[in-house]
Amino acid sequence: DNRYLPCQVRAASTEFVRVLYLDCYPQLRNLGRPSIPEHLWIYEVLEAQADLDAMPVIKKTTLKDDHAFPAFNITKSHKFHDNPDPLLSFPKHFKFYLLRQLTNAFVAECDTMVHNQGACNQLAAAMVRTIRDLLSFGFQSDLKKIKALVKGLVKLLDGRTDFKLLETTGGDDLDCFLDEFSPPESRFRLTSLSPAVTQVKTIIIDVLTSVSNLRANFRLSKLLHLFKEITEDRRTLRELKKFHAYVEANKVDKYEGSLVNQLYDEFESLFVAGGGAGPDP
Repeated sequence: DNRYLPCQVRAASTEFVRVLYLDCYPQLRNLGRPSIPEHLWIYEVLEAQADLDAMPVIKKTTLKDDHAFPAFNITKSHKFHDNPDPLLSFPKHFKFYLLRQLTNAFVAECDTMVHNQGACNQLAAAMVRTIRDLLSFGFQSDLKKIKALVKGLVKLLDGRTDFKLLETTGGDDLDCFLDEFSPPESRFRLTSLSPAVTQVKTIIIDVLTSVSNLRANFRLSKLLHLFKEITEDRRTLRELKKFHAYVEANKVDKYEGSLVNQLYDEFESLFVAGGGAGPDP
């Protein structure tokens, strides 16, 4: 990233890298899934040697685990696994490390938008568009990366930090001044400069939506594992079988065991406690 180059050149270079190297096979949007959160999960692995590195398996998960979120992965069964070209066969989500560092550093440093700086806003759009693709292709898929990413994006999204224009004074020593919106509500008025700024912010919303989907996928994995533990607990199964036998005999019509409160407590903890509270933007 050469800051001495014009923003238009940097924006075009970023787009070239994104289109020619990132947005191509074996990278797949949404990691090749029909949706995230994922709709199909493997309850039990029947074969010890099964290649399930890219499959959602119901198991105990924490945010520190490598598999906490879906991530880019070239599995042993993938046709590019043994390809001599490292661009095709690189197996893990560290593949575009430098590109991720470039875009994240830009967002971390650019915590505001100046509406009359069209070239800079064009560069910002190229950067956040690349971030969106990195996330979609599975290269931002752990808690540390997401935390590093979201803070700067939220600052850019927050219009209260926007400025109307950047002014410079003449003379030998150029001084720059940022002109605020006055009143602040005037930043919502549609002008010829609005589309470039709005484009950046809508892409950021797309990124945050994807982060929320990853969060939902993580919580779903924990909830499914909870139900799996319940179904594998013999004491709970005996209790439920006894309840259903009583229902069939018209002796009871409402379950009043401890399982109801346990499910409520566990579900609430997915949002307010432990790892469940971690992936929020």
